[in-house]
Amino acid sequence: MIGCIDFGASQTKVTYRQLTAAAGELVMFGRYSQFPTAVFLRPDGTLLVGHDADAYQGRNPSRYFRWLKQHVHRADGVAPAKRTIRQGPDVSLSLLDGVATVLSHAYTALVEAIGAHPAALVLTHPAEWQSDDRDLLRRAGQKAGIACRVELAAEPVAAATHHLRRGALPAGAGDAALAVFDLGASTFDAAVLDRVDKTVPAPRFCRGLLVGGDDFDAAVLDLVATLLPERAGEDFERLRTEAAYEMWSAARSAKERLSTEDEIVFAHQDLPDVVLYRSDFEDAIEPLVESCVSLLRQGIDALPRTTKVGAVALSGGSSRIPLVQALVGDLAQDIGAELATGDGTEETDWEHSVALGAVHLPASVRGQLRRTGQLPTERRVEVAGHGNLASVTTNSTLRLTDRTGTDRGSATPGRFLTTKVVLATDPGAGRILTGTDTGLVQEWSVNGSGALAPLGYLGADFRWMATFTGWSVTSVAIRGDRAACAREEQPGAVFRRNSRRWRQTAVLRRHSGTSALAFLDSPEAVLQFTSSHMHVHCLADGGQETSVPFALAEATEAAVLPKPAMVFLSRPDGLEALRVRTRTVTSLWRLPFEGGAIECALLRRRPVLLAFSKPHKAITVLDGLTGSELCQVPMKKGAVHQICATGNAGEFVVRQGRQLSALVLEQA
Repeated sequence: MIGCIDFGASQTKVTYRQLTAAAGELVMFGRYSQFPTAVFLRPDGTLLVGHDADAYQGRNPSRYFRWLKQHVHRADGVAPAKRTIRQGPDVSLSLLDGVATVLSHAYTALVEAIGAHPAALVLTHPAEWQSDDRDLLRRAGQKAGIACRVELAAEPVAAATHHLRRGALPAGAGDAALAVFDLGASTFDAAVLDRVDKTVPAPRFCRGLLVGGDDFDAAVLDLVATLLPERAGEDFERLRTEAAYEMWSAARSAKERLSTEDEIVFAHQDLPDVVLYRSDFEDAIEPLVESCVSLLRQGIDALPRTTKVGAVALSGGSSRIPLVQALVGDLAQDIGAELATGDGTEETDWEHSVALGAVHLPASVRGQLRRTGQLPTERRVEVAGHGNLASVTTNSTLRLTDRTGTDRGSATPGRFLTTKVVLATDPGAGRILTGTDTGLVQEWSVNGSGALAPLGYLGADFRWMATFTGWSVTSVAIRGDRAACAREEQPGAVFRRNSRRWRQTAVLRRHSGTSALAFLDSPEAVLQFTSSHMHVHCLADGGQETSVPFALAEATEAAVLPKPAMVFLSRPDGLEALRVRTRTVTSLWRLPFEGGAIECALLRRRPVLLAFSKPHKAITVLDGLTGSELCQVPMKKGAVHQICATGNAGEFVVRQGRQLSALVLEQA
């Protein structure tokens, strides 16, 4: 069983799904399919939540806390998990306590509905939430007593999943992308997503704005203020301050009525009646709606010319406003796409698309960490097969250790005068490739006892030591029967093993400052990383570059998944996932993230990314296709310097300075 809590700015929704069921189910709260995201602080310090909080708000409005999710966005220099909401000289509430109370109420109802704790729970969040914002949600879940594994998922990804399962893309759409326009109470999310299969989305663009139905409610009140006589205007401003919830409720009701009527009467017992027209309301909110449409258009315009958007899906309660539907419909018409709204009559088409889609996201993952040993000195390692780790020491010696840090063998690559060695490994084949500053590229085998055996040099040009410094090998790569090297002042080379011999099959264009090489399986290509760009060399075209170099924009580390052809980048401001095709490199998703070491692998045929989070001192495991967080593994020994996939499913080596640990990921 998998559950979801969609923590909304106005209403919170809860859903669940049996893993064998085709569709999710709504959890009911009395006769309602959602409850207000609000708490009421009693004088004794206890909290009422949801509909109970609403019932008490009239007794003392200063003790009624409605805007919990909106306070997460507040820029005050304080981390959300440590933020305090003050609504009077003697009334304050910890934001963490408020969110935890809402999640506890939702989780209790979920457990009662299914009669047990779920195997996993998805908590959804806006696409623009930073790591501190998501940390608040994670900590609130812990404080709420959620007794299962928790995943975090971006709201537009969940909404896209729901729409795909409902057939949002028209028949015959082929590989067309889906655009999502998700307009809620306080946030707007725009996303453009590919499909991994018929129902699993992979984001290409995912951005958001702090715009939503709350702003439209404020526009209603501003409109009323302009239509009242001067004397009544003073009373109105007083009511907006002293009876904020009452006026907000009246504005929301007026907004909803203006979605179905051309004119209404805004009535309040302390104010004269005011006639409001839909046309005036639409004029007031049009700039806000246009900013949302413009952001989605920006994501669509960034797509390659060969990629077509098959449908634009509407999500979120504020998408019911006719002007929103009209402007998004114009966008869909401009790009030749369908406008997907469900059948337009079911509440779930608008309000619950995120919650119903989230229960179809990938199953959760858990990680187990075990300390294994310690290296003699701090140095970078590579997994070399047969349980061994390969590294280059300060005196340019190739050394093998096991995963406890015990030395198992060593050798000296190249010949005399070698002062610098680079290496690459192929764990599955038990092979190591070394390159030296004397121009030699050499292959080694590793056996189960840790013995190193030299197998020879690659290519005729490398059989004899080069006499020119410019022949220095700066990077090497090996995968199966393919190998590659880059040189400082000369073109690089690609080799293929034929029987026992390596033959050069392609030339790599020279790019100064090559820091790494990596192979892709489909397309069959070599990636060449420099300090500023990633170059794609298609082997079917003799190693020719097949696309414009991709700017790395201060990327500090890259991880490559040969199949499917994906690249993950770590930058000072976040993470990015790329899909590499024969002629194009496209961004799947970007995520704000303060981290360092990264690694990627396949877990049950699905890409996962492991990234060390500095603020949380943990390795965060992300779904490689969507960027959704699957789990976190705390690291008690400080910073993580390396994460290395071993080649065995779900197994990794983690290095923290000299300390080695084994990390195992399992599907929950």
